[in-house]
Amino acid sequence: MAIDLLTPEEFAERMKIGRSTVFDWVRKGVLVPGIHFFKQGRILRFLWTDAVVASLMEATQRSDATENTVTIKNTKKASPGLNWDY
Repeated sequence: MAIDLLTPEEFAERMKIGRSTVFDWVRKGVLVPGIHFFKQGRILRFLWTDAVVASLMEATQRSDATENTVTIKNTKKASPGLNWDY
């Protein structure tokens, strides 16, 4: 099993996502330290293996089913319409 160590930019390029998305995934816990990446001081490196890619695919399939539900609440009161007294 070959393991590639990638910079955030290289990881984003291989995943075909933006660099900011990579950091969002790190912040949200989609990318798990020790499994998907490691950090030593300011150095951040991502692991690229078949297992890592498979776990990311599984995570995105699970999250797609739950995260895409949106609840819209109408908090506005009825608008008064046009102000003809102006």
